[in-house]
Amino acid sequence: MKNREEFFEYVKECGGQNGLEDIMDYEKIREKLVVKLVDLKCNQEYLADRVYTVHGDFAATYAIILYEDREKCISMPVKEPQRKTWGISPEQLHQDAILADKSRVPLLMDLNKFIMSQICAFGKIDNYLIEGTQYHPMVVPMLCLTNRFYRNGASLILHKDILKRTGEVLGSNFYVLPSSIHEVVIVPDMGEQDVAELSLTVREINEEQVKPEERLSDKVQYYDCETAVLENAEERMRRLFVPEKNYEIKYTREILEDTKTKEETEEADMPLGNGEDIEKSRKLLPTV
Repeated sequence: MKNREEFFEYVKECGGQNGLEDIMDYEKIREKLVVKLVDLKCNQEYLADRVYTVHGDFAATYAIILYEDREKCISMPVKEPQRKTWGISPEQLHQDAILADKSRVPLLMDLNKFIMSQICAFGKIDNYLIEGTQYHPMVVPMLCLTNRFYRNGASLILHKDILKRTGEVLGSNFYVLPSSIHEVVIVPDMGEQDVAELSLTVREINEEQVKPEERLSDKVQYYDCETAVLENAEERMRRLFVPEKNYEIKYTREILEDTKTKEETEEADMPLGNGEDIEKSRKLLPTV
């Protein structure tokens, strides 16, 4: 769009006029909010004038949907002046946007079936977020998390109930491959994956298959069902295993130092022998 007027005209043509009229009234637009997830470190310039909250490696930004269907989406980013006009905190904005996300119908699908449905345009796709839906993968289990519009679905990893349900479906902890802003790929932890290889796979997919404006991150995440924590997978590995090695080295060094000190102390306290030549302070003592 060349200017603001053209943008407003385009919104009207698409049926989004009501959205424009309501943007100053927070109570009217809160159900039209959407969360857009971006890589925190790689998008500092993009985030400069936007309202956002930090979630590990990611920043959640927010927008107002003026019009959306399967073909297109018209939205306006939420910036600081607008938030202040509404008189709400970033935390309140986040909670309301998370609730609004649910109205866009989150989908948890078998990745292979999802790909086939996109290629062949047929076949039933089960949504495993629905209670009672059983997951029986025919090959290596891999899931895709998105929404019914297949747009900005990566933000669903911020929903604690969805992460919990995903763990229940897989019956294990899992990795999240955050390649695209529109969907994420979920792989169960089978005890065989190499985190470095998973990260390399995501980077290669981003470079070869994902448009720059649609890339989310190459930082693989790990979800622990027991602790209900989603975190950077590589940092988790360093936290769990590297400190243990350092501790073992430090503990061994302390044992050796304590042993050496004890031996030196015992040698210093040893009584001088009668009729023996004993070296003390590098001097030969005469026989008494």
